[in-house]
Amino acid sequence: MVIVGMDLNVLSLRIFLSVVETGSLSKTAKNLFVSQPSVSGHIRSLEKSLGAQLFERGPWGATPTEAGKLFSQRAKELLHTLSGINDEIAAATGSIDRRLSVAGTTTLGSHLLPRVIGDFLGGRDDAQVEIVVGNSEAVLQSILEGRTGLGLTFGTVVDDEIEVTSLLSERLRLVAGAHHPMAGRTVEPWELSGECFLLREPGSSTREGQERALSIWALPEARRCTIWTAEAAKEAARAGLGITLISEHVVDRDLGEGRLAEIRVVPEPAPREVYLLSTRSYVHSPLEREFRRHLQDLESWPT
Repeated sequence: MVIVGMDLNVLSLRIFLSVVETGSLSKTAKNLFVSQPSVSGHIRSLEKSLGAQLFERGPWGATPTEAGKLFSQRAKELLHTLSGINDEIAAATGSIDRRLSVAGTTTLGSHLLPRVIGDFLGGRDDAQVEIVVGNSEAVLQSILEGRTGLGLTFGTVVDDEIEVTSLLSERLRLVAGAHHPMAGRTVEPWELSGECFLLREPGSSTREGQERALSIWALPEARRCTIWTAEAAKEAARAGLGITLISEHVVDRDLGEGRLAEIRVVPEPAPREVYLLSTRSYVHSPLEREFRRHLQDLESWPT
């Protein structure tokens, strides 16, 4: 939600208040699971909209100016006012009981959420389902603005307004085209030194996992190609452009049908935790509360 005449969205306000609280742009980026350039961009946008400098920046961190101190009080009031608008509209239109609105990062929203929701609904046809797909920052913004009641990400968030629940984990699997020389083999990391790794775009949580794996495998100089979606990375691997470390939810069916082959590496990449995010002030529909319990009770992901 944007205030008319000013670029004041809920995520910008939350980022601003976090910088006030922590005194640090880097700590805010880590706590809210967004990039530091994004934090800086939101602060600059607020300062441009308000026509005032909000922080004094230096080696000691970020200290609110007098304008920043004044705006911090108004920002808290704005967040309180905005937090209930979506719920009031849903209640007025009678749609709240049937609403199931969930945001997910690109991998989770595109490949895991549809399966989980389908498994949960079991053919129920009266639900008003909305799946919002974006990067981690977009998921955070969606739940902070009340556009979705729940969000799934690979990264946790440290914020008093956000409730974080750890769910199941998921694996990154190294895959290649079915006719790759290493297809189906178990290899040691050094054997991959001549391969081209198809990596997701910078800022992607999958990219972070890929870079961690390459570091653990001592392959810092490995050739890299950047592919901006999971589907494109998968297709590039099938076409023989390289190998890719990718979510099991993206490739499980292709592996089962023989369109891709797994290359097992010792040591294997560490599993990634999946987290459920929601704001404490959001009024969840009965269906969303039921879905939340369903997620917490899962013993394995549906296939």
